[in-house]
Amino acid sequence: MILVDVSGDCYHLVRLDFLVEISECMAELIEFCLLQILLWAMLLHSVFVSGLR
Repeated sequence: MILVDVSGDCYHLVRLDFLVEISECMAELIEFCLLQILLWAMLLHSVFVSGLR
């Protein structure tokens, strides 16, 4: 969607900053989730391996 505004530049800059903030936040969230998954995988793996012995 293309937004055309007479004072457009300011609005578009704010909009882009907002999107950048959202994407950075999402990246941090995804990174955190991946880390949690990795930790749980390692924990479950160690439990499973020790359970086999």
